[in-house]
Amino acid sequence: MWNYYWGYIMLCKIYNTLLITFLLVFFVTVSAYTQLNWTPAGLEGGVIKSLFVRSDGVVYAGTQRGVYLSVDFGTSWTKGTNNVYQYGINAVIVVGNMVFAAADNGGFYVSYDNGYNFSLLNSGYNINTLCNIDQVIYAGLGNTITNSGIVYSTNYGVNWSQSNLPGNTVVNDIVTDDVALYAATNNGVYLAYHPGSSWIKYDAGIPANTKVFSLKKAGFIILAATDKGIYRSSDNGGTWSEANNGLNTNLPFFSVTTQGTNAYTCQFGKAVYRSSNYGDEWVPVYTGLTDFMIYKFAVYNTYLFAASAGGGMYVTVDNGGTWFPKNSGLNVHTVNALHTAGNVMYAGTHGGGVYRSLNLGANWSPRNEMLGNTIVYSFTDAGNFIYAGTFGGIFRNNGSGVWEAMNTGLNDSVVFALNYNGANLFAGTQSGGIYRSSNFGNFWTKLSGIIFNDTIYALANIGSEVFASTKRNGFVKSTDQGDTWQIINNGFTNIPYSLSLAVKGNNIYSSVFYGSPKTGIFKSTDSGNSWGWISNPVSSASYFVHTFLNSIFASYYGNNGGEIRVTTNEGANWVLITPIQPQWGTNCDVKCIKVFSDYVYAGTSGKSLWRIPVSSVISVKNISENIPDRYNLYQNYPNPFNAGTVIRFQLSVESKITIKVYDVQGREIQTLVNEHLKPGTYESSFDAALLSSGIYFYKLLINGSTLNYADTRKMLLLK
Repeated sequence: MWNYYWGYIMLCKIYNTLLITFLLVFFVTVSAYTQLNWTPAGLEGGVIKSLFVRSDGVVYAGTQRGVYLSVDFGTSWTKGTNNVYQYGINAVIVVGNMVFAAADNGGFYVSYDNGYNFSLLNSGYNINTLCNIDQVIYAGLGNTITNSGIVYSTNYGVNWSQSNLPGNTVVNDIVTDDVALYAATNNGVYLAYHPGSSWIKYDAGIPANTKVFSLKKAGFIILAATDKGIYRSSDNGGTWSEANNGLNTNLPFFSVTTQGTNAYTCQFGKAVYRSSNYGDEWVPVYTGLTDFMIYKFAVYNTYLFAASAGGGMYVTVDNGGTWFPKNSGLNVHTVNALHTAGNVMYAGTHGGGVYRSLNLGANWSPRNEMLGNTIVYSFTDAGNFIYAGTFGGIFRNNGSGVWEAMNTGLNDSVVFALNYNGANLFAGTQSGGIYRSSNFGNFWTKLSGIIFNDTIYALANIGSEVFASTKRNGFVKSTDQGDTWQIINNGFTNIPYSLSLAVKGNNIYSSVFYGSPKTGIFKSTDSGNSWGWISNPVSSASYFVHTFLNSIFASYYGNNGGEIRVTTNEGANWVLITPIQPQWGTNCDVKCIKVFSDYVYAGTSGKSLWRIPVSSVISVKNISENIPDRYNLYQNYPNPFNAGTVIRFQLSVESKITIKVYDVQGREIQTLVNEHLKPGTYESSFDAALLSSGIYFYKLLINGSTLNYADTRKMLLLK
């Protein structure tokens, strides 16, 4: 019996020990991850691919990242959850009390609670557009022979039937007058009568092989937005004629709608136009618009909504006289580039152009006046100018907000990378190699050699040496201002594929997305002549690398969402600074990273811009590069403190620094700093959230030897 009870008592002790250990590990882990609290940085807007307004005025926006809805005519937006927030939404429609969404992953989703939560119905169709008539849903399909044409469902998307629309027909839009159905395709206009299983070509007067992107029917009149301008039919589509007076037809028109007696259209990248006579004459109406790539229009009473390719949602209530951005809560930008100049921060977006913040990212405003293209890939500065590399060339700004095209001699307009090495500007292009300007962009010269007509992903410089990451040759460099180039792939067994370069001192770092023997972050200490892998233990594909003081930040690909890691010891150890499930969601790449003032910023694909305090992710922050005349360890502040305090110290020469915290019994609690730092003044944050009240000590060591003065100080934690 005694043995039984003794065994029982021991089992209870073991269980309690394990339970306490588990709880300690759990709470410490949770505490660590809850501190990694990235928050939106205020950059609102983004790509809206589809749009639907319900009969009661509720607006649904199918964005690059899920479905958003507004119950106040676009003043504020709420994101739908469950299953669709990580996908682009090609089409959204309301049928009865159900909201349907067609995603770019081939999934077809339904919501039974007005669009707040979605569940998957089926998958396998690449749906571009949706239309409903008498509870039958018609879906126009995408761009492959086996997944094109029109399908329809009589049971709310559970099952689909194929129509007879000719194979390999891409369908961009379907409209109905509740009797007939009209389909806008990449090969003209088609007609069917409900139920629409049988379609016929119905576009007499529209040139052959015309791509029709959008249709709008108003009574007997139908307007068609095409790659050749606007066409109009006054007899229900029987015959068509041009309606382009006041329009330039050298660029496609992607959308068209009517509101009362007015018609509206948008020419891709140029302007929004209005016609008061269904296309007899068009006039521009774009005051307030900063994005001229409108994918969809929608109408509710006096409200006209315009869903853009980067600037988010715009609304006008005065027939297009003035447009207002309506993006509160709508955070779906793709941020390709971040740049700082003095106290100003710039964000380059994919379709929304350039945004500027004057208050550390708390608020942003578009700065796109005279910016000829709103897909922005890169920035640099030279002289008193900021340069933006875009899908449509290079633009220069002197800080006034007005951009100036600087494309003389530049014959390749997609500019992925920009760099200024103190003597020349360099521009890396898509399939056009590298261009050079010696007069601040007034004229560009195409460079020859191995980089000729290569695709350039990134540029960097160490002094006058210029480095480039290319598609065809991997890494290359020039030591003579770009006159000649040499391949520098030593350390790789095949051509590395790298999307970014960063420089710290005389070291250069690359983020390798594809390569052998490994992917991840590589470093060169000899001007690129040899490369070594420093990503241990992370061997995932890396998108971006950024250096700040003694820290290196890197973003990696992951199905759980783009993750970010940081090292302060040249890759010997890396720390994950994003939660296991990042706040920006899954399937979302981190395309750029920037440390600015008190924050680390992360630009994402389709989830806009996020930030986290620097003090949350790295142990030490440089607050002054002025060289002091002696070492100094300051008293922490505040003191006494509750949970958090700051320790400041000064270095007069470059030194190996260690700061450790001890309790009153001399036991080491935490190492705050263990880095090689340059002269200057620094701060390190100490988080004592898991410690008990009491007296603690912090000690500064220089190169492993204690200073003779002010090397140890006392602090008081009061909770």
